[in-house]
Amino acid sequence: MQATVMNEEKTSRAGQVAAAMVLALLAACGGGSDDDGGGSNPPPGNPPPTEPVPASGIPALVGDWVQRRCTQLGTSSARTLARFTQTGDATVTYASGLVQYASANCTGAGTVLPATTIGSIQITGVKTAPGIAAHWGRQSLITGIVSYTVLSKLSDNELCMIGDQNPTLFADAASVLQSINVSRDASCYDRR
Repeated sequence: MQATVMNEEKTSRAGQVAAAMVLALLAACGGGSDDDGGGSNPPPGNPPPTEPVPASGIPALVGDWVQRRCTQLGTSSARTLARFTQTGDATVTYASGLVQYASANCTGAGTVLPATTIGSIQITGVKTAPGIAAHWGRQSLITGIVSYTVLSKLSDNELCMIGDQNPTLFADAASVLQSINVSRDASCYDRR
């Protein structure tokens, strides 16, 4: 009986020693960050690819923009239309309307219903980063209410609008992009 127990202990220890050696070898092979350029990091001298910075400034904002979020209206549907018209070097008029669709899921051509002027937005600053051109603005509604907003171009055909305050909630364009990504369909519009 003692011989059997001793053989089991030897076998068990031999297995433990073998496992420890395998772990030691694996630890020696892995870890560290010595990348020779052949891994996921680009070779030295070649910066990682970045998204282009979209066009910025008043001309980049001007036009009709259709919200991505679709609202079902019985058997038809609609998307909000935002229309920006340049009225000064740093100012746009903001009008809102609807694009109505015969389908229940906003497919097809859609009919643009008349847009109503909501107010104007004075652009007070622009900051850019890869993939975003953010335009901070002071919005004056026709009712006299003043609010703050950030109009952000994510591409030539994508504009997102998010609320802000004075002083701004956002340190830079990248922090604006983080906020947009929380509810992109609700805050973003496609060029019509």
